[in-house]
Amino acid sequence: MKSIWPESITIGDSIGIVAPSEKVTNNKLFDTGINQLISLGFNIKLGNHLNTDDPSLKADDLNRMFSDPTVKAVFCAQGGNIAEQTLKYVDWSIVKCNPKILVGISDITVLLNAFNHYAGFITFHGGDITYGLGKHFGEYASQSFFDILVNRNIGHIPANGPRQTIRPGSAEGILKGGNLRCLLKLAETDFWPDFNDSILMLEAFNIDESRCLNCFKQLDSYNVFDKINGAIVGHVYSMEELEPANSQMEDLLLDFTKDKQFPILKIQDFGHNCQNYYFPIGARAYMNSTEKQISIL
Repeated sequence: MKSIWPESITIGDSIGIVAPSEKVTNNKLFDTGINQLISLGFNIKLGNHLNTDDPSLKADDLNRMFSDPTVKAVFCAQGGNIAEQTLKYVDWSIVKCNPKILVGISDITVLLNAFNHYAGFITFHGGDITYGLGKHFGEYASQSFFDILVNRNIGHIPANGPRQTIRPGSAEGILKGGNLRCLLKLAETDFWPDFNDSILMLEAFNIDESRCLNCFKQLDSYNVFDKINGAIVGHVYSMEELEPANSQMEDLLLDFTKDKQFPILKIQDFGHNCQNYYFPIGARAYMNSTEKQISIL
């Protein structure tokens, strides 16, 4: 089913801030991210429960932002480990009737894919308030912010660093995924994405070879690798920056799926501790790993 692309934001619009995963843990970076949005010309509406661990209150903020007609986009404060606990308190009758830009990364992968699958609108895997806008918001991320969220300039996605052909080929499909560990929290729930005719995006913050392979085994148990048309691996912080001499996620994926034919492309355009392009989860995309190209269709 084709997903709805939410209405773009315009300078002067109000952006709602929520914390559906961990509560705000770095006030300095959080404030920097808020001030970044203000400097770009947006108004800010803060959630009432940015510093709570109670998932029902976290969802209350989400429900309020989606029901507020003056709020045109919802940005998550940061990731963490508990986003899945928020889902059961979301008022889906409100969310489905009010599709809006929803932005986040890391543990927010849970919400991005759940909202896309269950509510039927495109969500955006990109820089959150604290570690995106507050820490890694350079020229690349800024240009993507305006290209995707403001102007909806679909088409070629520029590279944020070297790209590598892991398995050659080309494919079209619907973008799904994000953080590998967090995506798997949706398994065996009503929010598990349909991976048929998809391109799988994968990244991670803290993962090693053993845990990565275990995650691949879980994906394989749900026949994900039989359904996807292609895979894109983003920046994997722990492997690339802490253990660069060891096998990387893209190498493990190539070997784990050696009996498959789908193309695999390694990029630096999304992930932890880097600038992030705002990838639309649920949008149709084209990838050519041989030519190292990605486009939003």
